[in-house]
Amino acid sequence: MQITAVRSLVIAVLLVIVGAVDGIAQTPYVSRYEEDSLQTLVDISLLISDDMEAHGPVIRSLATHLSYRQRARLYAAHSVSGGGAFALNLFVGFGVGSYVQGNIGGGVFGTLSQAVGAALFFTSAGSSGTETEALIGAALFITGRLYDLIAPWAYAGSKNDDLRRNLGGFKLSVNTSQRYDLGAMPMVWPNVGIAMSF
Repeated sequence: MQITAVRSLVIAVLLVIVGAVDGIAQTPYVSRYEEDSLQTLVDISLLISDDMEAHGPVIRSLATHLSYRQRARLYAAHSVSGGGAFALNLFVGFGVGSYVQGNIGGGVFGTLSQAVGAALFFTSAGSSGTETEALIGAALFITGRLYDLIAPWAYAGSKNDDLRRNLGGFKLSVNTSQRYDLGAMPMVWPNVGIAMSF
């Protein structure tokens, strides 16, 4: 609990340094509103790190006092990434990446399914086991591995959706004026092509 509070305080200080609080880093004079905004930013950061689900209503209430930029910076500082957990689950397996990500349930499922599946497979592959037990063990192990590859992305998406909702339901900005074109030109018919734009 103490480490989480220190981590949140460090994140809040870094947010101020990179300009999360509009105008504070650029001017020597800090108005009372900006001081309140900074305190709100620190309070929300501490609440998110402590237990976002339990403090959701308080976070939503406090986030109404922050600018869009401040909420976006808090989102960037506290959002969960699936990449590292995916890589650990891919190369190490047994739910290690899910544990590191904070997804204890996913880690337990990955560990148990792969450990039990491997044990069942290897013990039944000997002379005393049956082919059905070996197939069940292999299926259980493969199911655990597949789950390990999907779970980090699902967990990150769920946590980031909760974070976005608690910070006021803001939308990440997307440049809708830019046009994207996708084209394919088959080699068999040189003058025929397919193009899509959105």
